[in-house]
Amino acid sequence: RAEEEKKKKSDPLEDVIANVQSLTPIGLLGNLPNVAKKPPEKESEMFHKELKRHDHQMRTLRIATERLYKEGLSMPLDPMDLPVEELGPFDLCRELVSHLYLGIQPHRPDYRCLSFIHDDEKLRRAIKLLDKNHPARDCHKIGVIYVARGQDDQRHFLRNYGATDDIRYQKFLDGLGWEVEMAKHHGFVGGLDRRGTTGAYSRYYASATVELVFHVVTLMPTKDSDIQQIHKKRHVGNDHVQIIYCNDHKEYRPKTITSQFNDAHVVVYPLRNGQYRIQVHRKDFMPMFGPLQDGMVIGEQLLGALVRETALNASKTRRSIQPHYMGPLPTRQTRIKDIITRCSNPLTKKDAAKFLAESLGTENKRDNSACDASHPLQGPLRRRSSSHIDSENIARQHFSSRRAQTLMHL
Repeated sequence: RAEEEKKKKSDPLEDVIANVQSLTPIGLLGNLPNVAKKPPEKESEMFHKELKRHDHQMRTLRIATERLYKEGLSMPLDPMDLPVEELGPFDLCRELVSHLYLGIQPHRPDYRCLSFIHDDEKLRRAIKLLDKNHPARDCHKIGVIYVARGQDDQRHFLRNYGATDDIRYQKFLDGLGWEVEMAKHHGFVGGLDRRGTTGAYSRYYASATVELVFHVVTLMPTKDSDIQQIHKKRHVGNDHVQIIYCNDHKEYRPKTITSQFNDAHVVVYPLRNGQYRIQVHRKDFMPMFGPLQDGMVIGEQLLGALVRETALNASKTRRSIQPHYMGPLPTRQTRIKDIITRCSNPLTKKDAAKFLAESLGTENKRDNSACDASHPLQGPLRRRSSSHIDSENIARQHFSSRRAQTLMHL
């Protein structure tokens, strides 16, 4: 009776699920059937099986190695033991073609064009002016003005010279850039005179992509006869970005120095606790720049580097909004194309192609006679080594013939 009552109380759906799980290998809805687990193997049996497997692998490897050595095949394990083939004309020409970017398939077809030019005085003068007027690095010039206590007029600012007694200001200049002697400086000068009329020393910073010259007012000599100090304002007044080191308790006014430029100002106020307060002014058309923002307070260790990066980004931002602006590298590329157009000599193209064709020739004339004479470069491009297979010779001849056709076309 108890079993009959259980059957009556059992759910028919559970019976169906139980039957399905017992019939299918994975059960219903991914549930694994209840299968009795095998008893775990003993540790000694598992260790014995692992030893047998390892022994079988070592025996197979030993047999295969003995068979290879019996057949006389060499198996060099050290790269220094590999046979070295002497470089021939084909290898040298292939390296030259690779350096000229002719061994690749660029997206722009004009990259495959070559122009041969005369090495004369006209070309050398053009290259010298190219490096002087259009350097590969992005060059910027930034003004640095020192404001002493009680000064609120540009005539007072521009008359400041030296300021060596202000130790904190001198440390700030050291953080901005390196002190360079203009007579020996070979980098970007930003309009300063190398002969020393604008100062014997200046501040300069450079990286792999940027050159930065600071027009420091306190490093430019002061002329007592000139009230407005035109020779200083000529540089500082034409800078788009200015750095102001203000020792006065009054707020600096961006329009203190009258100029059509001076679009951004980074003002540094030294505090009594050894830190510095930053104030940033920019004209309405100037986009935002950083990393320093108006109202920040920073320490002495990071002051020079952060102010320099902020002024540099402000100068880059000012250039980016100019119409038809191109970076230094695109501008330099355009000037190089102009030099090639002016100085190229079309009469030398065939001679250059002939020279490259002759440089591919071999010293062994028998190789040349064995090749097809219909193409001037088919014979010279044959490999001299008899150890190379024919398919490799054919592939290399095809590669060289295509390069030769390109050179002859140019």
